[in-house]
Amino acid sequence: MRPLSNPLNCHRKYRFVTPSRFGKWYADLKEAQRHSARIGAGFFDEASGRFFPYPGTKLDTYDIRGDNDDEQRPAFTFG
Repeated sequence: MRPLSNPLNCHRKYRFVTPSRFGKWYADLKEAQRHSARIGAGFFDEASGRFFPYPGTKLDTYDIRGDNDDEQRPAFTFG
């Protein structure tokens, strides 16, 4: 089987935002979830691997194109 390709040649970054604080950008969603408690964005249960966001928490993502890291564009936000 052929490996999946990334047609946009981009990497996605993740961070959580609360009404009063925002977190660091992480290359992996699970890593952002693990560090979400630092800003009061949610709780990551290590045993089950589930993430529980607190009310008002939003997830920001950013796409970084591989050919030019200076060119960035927002991907989406939910919350």
